[in-house]
Formats: sequence, structure tokens, C-alpha cells
Amino acid sequence: MTARLVTVRQVWLALAAAMATLAQPAGAQITKSAQSTTGTVNLTGSVASRCGVAASGSGTSLDQTVALGELAAANGTLRSGIEGQFANAVAAISVVCNTAAPTVSISASPLSAQTNTGTPPAGFANAVAFTATVSFLTTASAPVVLSTASGSSASHTLSAGEGRIANSPGNVVLTASAFHTAGAADILVADASYKGSIAVTIAPGA
Repeated sequence: MTARLVTVRQVWLALAAAMATLAQPAGAQITKSAQSTTGTVNLTGSVASRCGVAASGSGTSLDQTVALGELAAANGTLRSGIEGQFANAVAAISVVCNTAAPTVSISASPLSAQTNTGTPPAGFANAVAFTATVSFLTTASAPVVLSTASGSSASHTLSAGEGRIANSPGNVVLTASAFHTAGAADILVADASYKGSIAVTIAPGA
């Protein structure tokens, strides 16, 4: 009887030990493998097509005034030297254009009397015509040149072979030449104000 009790007791002890082992945390028995997570942050942006004054890159006005003063010589006909005076008075023009094929254009209006606007009699003139020329420095070897007579206009879209408008100071050169009246001996009528203009437009391409 005693031997049987001892055997039952041993069985209970063995069962208790087994249950204690099973009750241990899973981490004590299993080693987990290392894991990592990766991700990509994508950046996006854009650049709008634009042409503008080089100083700011966004301004649109190239306005300036060239005061030529007295247009007549002592004998009343158109004086000489206006072309050189214009060249010395025009400030350097610098633009920035970030597209490959901008469209450039030039138009001009003659110097015309602002009060005496009617048709003058024979031998007299109330307007001074001229030729306006604009030259665009490009990334190609040769500049793009546009010319127009006052009262008219010219336009051109730069091709791939002509390159882009160069990113350099003074990349737009404006000149005026061949100032003349309808007749070489015409007398300019007196007027407190003669006004003309040259308009240059640079529009971004695609």
C-alpha cells in the first residue's frame, strides 16, 4: 500500500513539472526574426513658361523714353545725328525666357506731330519715318534679327536651330536708323510735340 502511494505521488510531481514548463512565456521558447519597413516620399513641382525682365525674371515692362529734342536743322529740314543719339540713349535691355521657342516681335510708329495732324502742304512734313531693328542674342552662334519700317511690324518664332534667347546681360539690342521725311528737302512743321514708338514683345513658347 505504501509503495503505491509513493508511485502516485511521483506521477503528480511529474505532471506538475510538465505544466509549469508549458506555462512559460512564448518568448522564452521562440526567437522572432527581425523585420524592417521601407517607404518612398515623392517630390513634385512645376515651372511655368515665362519671359520677363532679367532683373526680376517676372516683370513684363521694358518701357523707356528717348528724348530726341529738336528734330529740325537750322534750315527747317530733318537734322542729322538722330540715329547715334538714339543708340546712346537707349538703356541696355536684358530679358529672361525659360522656353525653347519664344515668339519675338517688333512694331514701330513714326515720329508724328501731335497737334498739326492734318495732311501738310507740298514741301512740308509732319512725320519722321525710320526703321526699327531688334537683335536677340541666342544660345546658337548667330543672333536673331528683326527689322520693320515705322508703321509696320515683324514677328518670328525661334526654331530649334536658332537656340534659346541667351541668359546673358544685354541680350536684346534695339536700334533705330534711316530717319527721314517723305521728301529729303521737306520742312518739318512746327509742333510742340512729336511722338513715335517702338514696341518689342517676347512671348514664351510651348
